[in-house]
Amino acid sequence: MKLADFIEANIGPLCDDWIAFARSRGAEGEAMSTFQLRDHAAQLLAEIVADMRAPMSATELRLRSLDAGSEQFETDGAASLHARQRVKHGFGMMQLVSEFRALRASVMRLWSRSEHTPGVQDVPDMSRFNEALDQILADSVRAFMESVEQTQHLFMGILGHDLRGPLSAVMSCAELMLGQGEQQAQQARVLLRSAMQMKAILDDLMDFTGDNLGVSIPVRPEAASLEALAQDVVDEMATIYPKRAMQVITVGDLHGSWDAMRLRRVIANLLSNALKYGSRDQQITIALNGLAADEVGLSVHNLGPPIPETMLASVFEPLTTTAHADVTPQIAGANLGLGLYIVDRIVGAHGGRIEVSSSQQEGTRFLATLPRHAPASDWARSDRPAAALPPQS
Repeated sequence: MKLADFIEANIGPLCDDWIAFARSRGAEGEAMSTFQLRDHAAQLLAEIVADMRAPMSATELRLRSLDAGSEQFETDGAASLHARQRVKHGFGMMQLVSEFRALRASVMRLWSRSEHTPGVQDVPDMSRFNEALDQILADSVRAFMESVEQTQHLFMGILGHDLRGPLSAVMSCAELMLGQGEQQAQQARVLLRSAMQMKAILDDLMDFTGDNLGVSIPVRPEAASLEALAQDVVDEMATIYPKRAMQVITVGDLHGSWDAMRLRRVIANLLSNALKYGSRDQQITIALNGLAADEVGLSVHNLGPPIPETMLASVFEPLTTTAHADVTPQIAGANLGLGLYIVDRIVGAHGGRIEVSSSQQEGTRFLATLPRHAPASDWARSDRPAAALPPQS
């Protein structure tokens, strides 16, 4: 009997073995019903049989044995559905892989005990079986990892959103304390500075989480003044960092249409980066250039230790910090490394570009070039609610 025929004729006993093994996989397996444990086992075996029976040329067989075939990841196949179900019930990656290892062993064991005695003539069948099972395992592992990653991002998004309310209350109390005498004001500035840093991290986390859930950062352009936006951010930062020198320099027409809330984030993140890594006794300059007819320039410059040359190419990647050589690891790792990544994403969503230059002599300069009238993103034009990117509170 051909191996494919044997599997098809013994799907019941093979599924029973599958259930028994899955139930032995700790508390997760014990807590599941027989129906849940069986889930897609029969469908997986049927797909393996169909794959084994599919005609393949000698060239296709050779390429597949070298893992160079044309198989695509089946997002809706039984392997993917099985993986997502196992994630839902708390299985780990090793538990998932062990199920397929046990399935392979069950097929070989039952076949060897059948009336048919496997021999050399069955090697091609066994190869096709192993290749089909390996492909299904690869699909299942990939779907498992994607499902776990999506769950993690969703959890972070919910966590960040739920922290906004208490944080807003802390910031409001700190702002009230600013007007109650110098001693209280000094304590309030410390409190407000910490709260603002937490808010910046949460804002970045929200956009990063949405981006990883497949939702691009929406842009809702409206008439705005780049100078007014920059000055608002500087005034806000000056309240928190009263001893730091910050100056806004303007030239040309700085009116246009942008997403004002997100552009404030760009300015705030760039300014926060300069405050964190720039020399404390040197001025930070925010230069705005509106001389061109169809675009505007925004740059933030600070003196101090340069960004290492090896990091310049990856400075806008997520989970990367612009740590300088003489900055302690504690300070350099104090945030999630999302600020500049979010800056790059927001600028890109506006149809703009951003670049960075850094040297010991010239200091560090981030230059963003934006179209004077940013196009609205398709996501922002739609009537869909902002589920993945919760509203600012």
